[in-house]
Amino acid sequence: MNKNKLLLPISILLGCIILGGFYYASVVYTQQATEKQWQTEIQAKQAEQQTTIDQQTYQNDRIASEKSDCAEQARVKTVNEYRGKNCHDSGGETINGYYLPDSVDCSNGTYPSTTYYISAHNNAYNTCLESKGLK
Repeated sequence: MNKNKLLLPISILLGCIILGGFYYASVVYTQQATEKQWQTEIQAKQAEQQTTIDQQTYQNDRIASEKSDCAEQARVKTVNEYRGKNCHDSGGETINGYYLPDSVDCSNGTYPSTTYYISAHNNAYNTCLESKGLK
């Protein structure tokens, strides 16, 4: 009879231990699944941020390249407009609506930084930027 009295408490204790083990295993599994999902979301956000950064870098590089192209086009256009002009005629010369004083020599294709030359260059540059939608 003494064994019968101990059998019930031992059975209850063993059942609690088994149920506790299953509960612990399910909590650990749930925690691992949550952590894995969280890591996946973080990786997705990082990939999205990297894609955004790459797109911005590409866009900035493209704009810089197009601005550089416009600057070169404006330089070539302005040089070609002024090439071969002799600005030492009496009283200077008007080229494309810009008056060049006697002191400016345009015949050799190099030009001093005059307001007239710079203005013509800036107009050509701004026209190019507007045509490419950058202004």
